[in-house]
Order: sequence, then structure tokens, then C-alpha cells
Amino acid sequence: MDPRSATRLLWIVWVVVWLAAAFFSKPTLRREGLAGALVQRIVLLAGYLLLFGFGGLAPEAAVPALGLGWGSSGPWAGAFGWAGLALTAAGLGYSLWARACLGLDWSGFVTLKKGHRLVRNGPYAVTRHPIYTGVLAASLGLALERGTLGALLGLALVCGGFLAKMSVEEGLLREAFGDAYGEYASRVRRLIPFVY
Repeated sequence: MDPRSATRLLWIVWVVVWLAAAFFSKPTLRREGLAGALVQRIVLLAGYLLLFGFGGLAPEAAVPALGLGWGSSGPWAGAFGWAGLALTAAGLGYSLWARACLGLDWSGFVTLKKGHRLVRNGPYAVTRHPIYTGVLAASLGLALERGTLGALLGLALVCGGFLAKMSVEEGLLREAFGDAYGEYASRVRRLIPFVY
């Protein structure tokens, strides 16, 4: 199997597992505003359309410059494909580990659940938002594997969407857990261990 097919297969499996796990969560006490969530989702959708370049929706068809890059030819194309596949596998695996640690407190939206816990173990001991870390790493892997300017633009949109979502989430967690979250945030980096 080539890197492109394997990368797509990993994302498909991840989406199926992610959606199946979404049925198992605690009741919601509080949720982010609908307008903010909608904007985040639109930005993320646009980013992933650019990253995946789905068939007839491929942005390269409308704007040929978005198809420029390193992905389909050149001496490094294969290396970028395999590196992208490895990064995708590692990122998606990391996000699934983080999702498992959250357990029933997870939600696709920024929410506080009934009996919500402040999770600080597993990948949460390394970054405060390991699901975003993993999904962003996998998205970077996808951009490397695709190797186009459109994929890089998609990656930028995905990063922006997740950064906006993280800010909302952190505000809610600070409000809910007060000093405990402040202490945790002072020790553990937001997204990239030891950096950011």
C-alpha cells in the first residue's frame, strides 16, 4: 500500500472510532456558544477540504496554484509521503490515547459535563490539549503526504480553528476549576511539550 492510500485509511479508521466513541459521554452542564462553535467548524471544514482535496471538490481544480508543491514528483516526494504517513499514524494514535483518558468527559464541542474531572494524567501530563496536539500532528502529516500549497493552506486553517477552540476551552476550564487549572496550566504546556 502506498503512503497516500495508507494515510487516507488511517484517517477513515480514526473518524469511525471517534464517531463511535462520541455516543459515550456524560450529560452536558454547559456548552460553548453556538455562533463560536459554528465559525470553528466552518474554518475546520474548509481546512480539511484543502488538506484532503476531495475529488471534484479539489481546490486545485479551481485554483491551479494550490496544486503546486512537492507531493507528486521529484526526488523527495516518496520520502515526504512516508514521513507524512508516520506522523499521521503517531498523531492519530496520540489523540486516541488522550480521548481514552478523558473517558466520559469528552465532547466534540467545548462543554462541561456533569461531574467533570480535570484530567492531568497520561498525555495530559505532557500537554494540556493532547487531542489537538495529536490531530494537528496528523494534519501536518497529511499536508506533508499531499505536498501541495493547498494542503499547507488547509493546515493553516485547521491550526487556526483549533487555536480558537482551545482558547474557548481554556476559559471554561479556568472558570470551572479555578486555581487547580491555573496551577496545571503553569506546569504543562498548551500544545507542544516544553515549547508552547
